[in-house]
Amino acid sequence: MPGKKSFVKLHSYSLTKRTTMKRTILHLALLMQFSITLTFNSYGQNKTGTGPFIYSEIGVATAKIPTFKVTVNAIFNRNDFISLGYYYNWRPATQLPADFDPGFDWGRKNELPVKTSSMCGIMYGKVIFTKSRFVRYVLKGGISIGTVTFPSGFKEATVTHSWGLWRGDHWSSNYTWYDEKKIVAGLIVNPTIEFPLTRGLGISAGLYGNLVPLASTAGIDVSIIFGRVRGRKQK
Repeated sequence: MPGKKSFVKLHSYSLTKRTTMKRTILHLALLMQFSITLTFNSYGQNKTGTGPFIYSEIGVATAKIPTFKVTVNAIFNRNDFISLGYYYNWRPATQLPADFDPGFDWGRKNELPVKTSSMCGIMYGKVIFTKSRFVRYVLKGGISIGTVTFPSGFKEATVTHSWGLWRGDHWSSNYTWYDEKKIVAGLIVNPTIEFPLTRGLGISAGLYGNLVPLASTAGIDVSIIFGRVRGRKQK
């Protein structure tokens, strides 16, 4: 039936909400296990290079809901770590009227109502250096604060029919809404393995979790690091 393909997609997304929460809990459990394992395996590892190291990080935490991040990091006092960052994610809204249909509205670019999260965060942690100057572990976590924007105030609207073109039987959505914004605070946990390939460039990979009201996320973190990422080889 015309226009029902996206409608079914909306309901499928809503039905997977519970599954997404379970996966978030699993990701966080794996994250804790990862941190504990690294801690117990770190004894006897030597520190390398001289700090402080100050560098930037750009990456994405890939999961059902991708989070884009930009941070400025510093390693000081040999193995102390601090990070200031910005995090942003986008997701289709799930709290929609049962008969909601976006239609084919060029003004809205045929988009569904979305929920966005824009957060700033600060993290502190410890760096565990290995015998290789190309590998180090960073155990870090902290707090985040920002805004979550989501659609609200749905009201039935008069639609303009499209004679069955493309999808749906009308151009505009059968509902109007406005974007509501709330200030939220949460916790970030982000243990990573960093690979400083050169003194100025490297890559980072690990686990990421940001627990905030209305917009919690968790996934695998992959980033590029650049700046002063490590020192010269010690003789």
